[in-house]
Amino acid sequence: VRTWSPHNGMDLRMVPPPCPLQGCMLQLEFAYPVVPDSLTVWVTFSSQEETVLPAIHNIILLTVAGNNLSLGPSNLFCDTPLTIKLDVHEEVYGVQFFTMEQHLEIDATLLTSKPDCPLCRECEPLHYQLLRQPPFVHAPQGVLLRDSMRRYVDR
Repeated sequence: VRTWSPHNGMDLRMVPPPCPLQGCMLQLEFAYPVVPDSLTVWVTFSSQEETVLPAIHNIILLTVAGNNLSLGPSNLFCDTPLTIKLDVHEEVYGVQFFTMEQHLEIDATLLTSKPDCPLCRECEPLHYQLLRQPPFVHAPQGVLLRDSMRRYVDR
């Protein structure tokens, strides 16, 4: 299993115990603290029948300054990532998820920085080479696209 779940690491033949009264908690820390623009969470399993509460009953952003911010409850769907737009003005280094659902499985979490993040200033813009079979008539070796160019129309 490559997801986080409250019962990960248990023998699969055992019945997992329910989450304690305060709920189960997952804390994730990111490689670099950033001032965030959004938080995205991918869930691979959630049992809607297990509880009447939202699958995640609280999300807490962990800030470098220690002013942890509660985002409150969130409903999750396995086929759609949960993306929360954030209005935070201090660096976040981690996130905590609280759930009462023992079968919840979180696959990945992405913290997206605000524009002009100091960590990204040295980064080179992305370039894509667009190839096609059969080749483009006007560019048999392909077309080079810059990151700011998001569309290419072959006429």
